[in-house]
Formats: sequence, structure tokens, C-alpha cells
Amino acid sequence: RMTPLKFIFFQKEFPFLSVGVNAVSVDYKNYPNKKSADLFVRWGEQTLQWRTLFEFAHSTQTDRFSMEIDKIVAQKLFGSSKYRAYIGLSLGSVKFSKNELTDSSGFTYGASFGILIYASERLDVDLGAKYLLVQGVDEVNYMAQIGIAVSYFY
Repeated sequence: RMTPLKFIFFQKEFPFLSVGVNAVSVDYKNYPNKKSADLFVRWGEQTLQWRTLFEFAHSTQTDRFSMEIDKIVAQKLFGSSKYRAYIGLSLGSVKFSKNELTDSSGFTYGASFGILIYASERLDVDLGAKYLLVQGVDEVNYMAQIGIAVSYFY
């Protein structure tokens, strides 16, 4: 089966599904920052050097959809292949709840980083952070988030 990762990188790929939670801070231009938690699901594929994923996140403030590509930068950061650091780029859309803003939809782009911890052959834990600039919504500068996810490789 030919997939985008296999076509580009010619490496064995590992598809996964994830669920997780983020602590999110939204920087408003004329209002105090608001903090909330969002729940998310991810679907993606990973090789030994790259990871691509699609993410849908929901909170009381926002609904977000994003695409992300991550580069594994340290295979043996802690002297073990169970821990792998990554950096990445994210691009997506965001919709703020009507009671928060007048211009409620826009798009996001930014950077991510984190550590993948392999709990078993089929499970990993992702401790990550993202900084996302928001465009198309006049009242918002950026969103920052830190989160944890559990991924199942199938």
C-alpha cells in the first residue's frame, strides 16, 4: 500500500489513533487571556524519523482542526529508544464560540515540540506543546497549549 509517508521517505510506517487533553491559553487583543482545556482525537502515521497527523480538538471556547508534520530530532535523547524528541509545524482552522467573539472563524499556523514515550509496542505517550498564531480573527493574537496524548498503533 502506497501512502504519502512511504512515497516521500521510503520508510516503514506505523498508523495510529490518539486521544488527549490540552491546557489552552488564548491571547485576546482587548480582553484578558482565557484559559481552558480541550479534548482531542488524532489520526496519523509515523516512521522512525517523521510523524504526520490530523487533529480535531473541542473546548467550550473553540473547535479546531489541524494538520501537523513532526521531525523526530533525538532518537536516543535519554540513552534509550523509548524516548524520542520532536519538533514540528502545524496548520489548521479554528472556530471560536459565538459568545466569545464577533469574527468567529480563522486559521492557525505555528510550531510544536515534545517528547514521545513508548510504553509498549502498541502504545505511546506524547507530552507536547504548541504555539499557534491566529489569522482572520481580529480579536485574537495567538493560542498556546500544552498537552498529553495516548496513541495506539494498529
